[in-house]
Amino acid sequence: MTVDGLDMFHAPGERPTIHFYQPNSKTVLAGVGGYLPAMINAKSGSSGNLAELTSRINQRPGLMVIAVIEPIRNIVSPMLKQQVMMLPPKLRSVGDLADQSDAILVNVNYIYPQSQFAVTLLGRDEASAKAIAETLNQCIDFGREMAINNVADKTQSDDQVQLEMLNYTKRVSDLIAERLRPQVSGKFVQIKDDGALLGTGTLLGILLPAMEGARSAARNLGVASQMKQIGLAIHNYYATQNKLPFNAIASDDGTPLLSWRVAILPYIDQMGLYQQFHLDEPWDSAHNRALVDQMPEVFASPRRTLKRGETAFLAPAGTGMISEPGRTTSFYDITDGTSNTIMVVEASDEAAVPWTKPADLPTEGTDLRSMLSIGPGERGFQVLFGDGSVRSLPQTISAEDLKGLMTRDGREALNY
Repeated sequence: MTVDGLDMFHAPGERPTIHFYQPNSKTVLAGVGGYLPAMINAKSGSSGNLAELTSRINQRPGLMVIAVIEPIRNIVSPMLKQQVMMLPPKLRSVGDLADQSDAILVNVNYIYPQSQFAVTLLGRDEASAKAIAETLNQCIDFGREMAINNVADKTQSDDQVQLEMLNYTKRVSDLIAERLRPQVSGKFVQIKDDGALLGTGTLLGILLPAMEGARSAARNLGVASQMKQIGLAIHNYYATQNKLPFNAIASDDGTPLLSWRVAILPYIDQMGLYQQFHLDEPWDSAHNRALVDQMPEVFASPRRTLKRGETAFLAPAGTGMISEPGRTTSFYDITDGTSNTIMVVEASDEAAVPWTKPADLPTEGTDLRSMLSIGPGERGFQVLFGDGSVRSLPQTISAEDLKGLMTRDGREALNY
């Protein structure tokens, strides 16, 4: 259509009518009613907010969007205040923005792989500008709080991966909130980012701790999963043999030949490997030693690097333990209760042994706590109890209490 001798586009059916005009290849103007000609005729030095704003920002690179609120304040303000009651109380000051602002400027300059942006609000006076900044800060704080709470509500306290993602959400939210804090200069309130907020380096910087934490948590969960598999195999062995597998493979005179880990191979889907062993020969015989390198994955801790064929999954061994040298034990011997007695631990690197060797964690004359493993991101030791459950014991547990949990019939009243 033609307006004041200029060819323009308009949005049909809209009230009031919105006109669009393109004075050059880099500029598009949109205005209500007769305001568009005033925009077109504005020149440097002319009065009015639009002329003032365009004279100050026309040299900025990228895409610039300018919205002048002053002419439509009487329309926008009542509508905003009517809708704002649907918002949470902390955000209802948004309803005053139209009364406090004369214009909004948005500048976006996309340069791969970063994007720079600036949002500027022109306050009616300096007091209005300060009020605008306070409202924006309230919105930023509310958004940060909502983002964290949304993840926290879905986070289980015993899930290490989820906890790491919650920590990551907090780091991201804190970073975004800090970078988006409005700056006030006279009547101008500005939120801007020079590309650092969404830049690759920044994102990696806040993502890497979460990735490492998630990997550590996954490794810790892997240890727990393997312990549960071992516990299930021990229970299945007991169900068929009516005894625990500790000291099961021995010579006629009681000399241990192969470890309990070999004895439970049929119960971890390793019957083929089990049948390759000469059960009447020691673990380091010429034949059996060749099988050390074929250690099943269930005996390999995912969070440590040991020598090939070595395992850190050991049973506490000693007098009064579930694994007592020279003695065949059953669940009936665990008078302390299977849920109160440790059956298998993840030992330290120094305590690791070849998985076929009939050797476990010595409990006499040793510092037991130093011989157990604490995984990355953990504050305690993961252990397998006689009932098949895997639990974490605090690093602060006393040596006396730790040993008490390892004995099967010490009548210790412990709660961990």
